Amino acid sequence: MKGKTMTELPILFSPVQAARILGISRSQVYVLMTRGELGSLKIGRSRKIAQQQMNQFINDMMVA
Repeated sequence: MKGKTMTELPILFSPVQAARILGISRSQVYVLMTRGELGSLKIGRSRKIAQQQMNQFINDMMVA
């Protein structure tokens, strides 16, 4: 993911990928999802974070 723009990245991210992009721990990503601060999708038994949800989370953090 290094050196890529958001438009070149996948549409859905795993919590591990989201953590790397946001520069936080995987467990913190789960905390944010549990609190509803970072939206996610449940696909089968796994959680995925959409690119749009990542952008919304970042925008919300910039406003706060």
